[in-house]
Amino acid sequence: MTPRIAFSQDGGAWQGWRDRFLSDDGRVIDDENGRISHSEGQGFGALLAQAHGDREAFELIEDWTRRNLLVRQDSLMGWRWNASTGVADEDWPTRRTATCSGLGPCCAQSGTPAGP
Repeated sequence: MTPRIAFSQDGGAWQGWRDRFLSDDGRVIDDENGRISHSEGQGFGALLAQAHGDREAFELIEDWTRRNLLVRQDSLMGWRWNASTGVADEDWPTRRTATCSGLGPCCAQSGTPAGP
C-alpha cells in the first residue's frame, strides 16, 4: 500500500488533528502546554499536511513559521512562541551559547567577543 493510499484511508484522523491543533493562520497549538507553539510542532504539522496532500495547510504552517519563528539573527528557528510575548526571551542567543561558538554571525552582530 502506498503512503498516499494509506493516508487517504485514515478514517478522518488528519481532519481531526487539523481541527484540534491547527489555527486558521497556520499556528500549530500545543493545547496541553499553555497554548504555546513550538518549532517541532510546526515541523510535525507541515509533515502531516504534506503526507496527507493538504497543500493549503502546509502553506499556512510554512507561512506562520517563517513570520513568527524565523526571527533570530543566527539563522536558527525560535523554539517556543506564545501569543503574549512571541518568541520566548530565553530562546534568543546570549554571550556564549551552543549556537554561538564565538565565530558565528550571532556573536559578530551582537558585538560579543569571541573569547571565553
